[in-house]
Amino acid sequence: MTLIHGEAGAQSLIGYVLDVGCRAGAVCWLDLDDRHLNRQGILHGGLAATLLDSAMGATGSLTVDATGRHPFTTLSLTVNYLAPGHPGA
Repeated sequence: MTLIHGEAGAQSLIGYVLDVGCRAGAVCWLDLDDRHLNRQGILHGGLAATLLDSAMGATGSLTVDATGRHPFTTLSLTVNYLAPGHPGA
């Protein structure tokens, strides 16, 4: 495991953790609390998309540059939500 905590502004603000030591690429996770929920009490969809974008960007960086810091920009991102994200689930 190679964990990154609070390295970027968005990561510090939201509070997610990024593991860039995985064989398959990067893994991103967030321990949900009230700050991350919408009015229905489930994970705000925009935050779910942010986690996905962060994991994809880190994975892409790791395939190009061994330092994991090769710059990447997301040009397009589509997210289809299958189920709500509940705290503690």
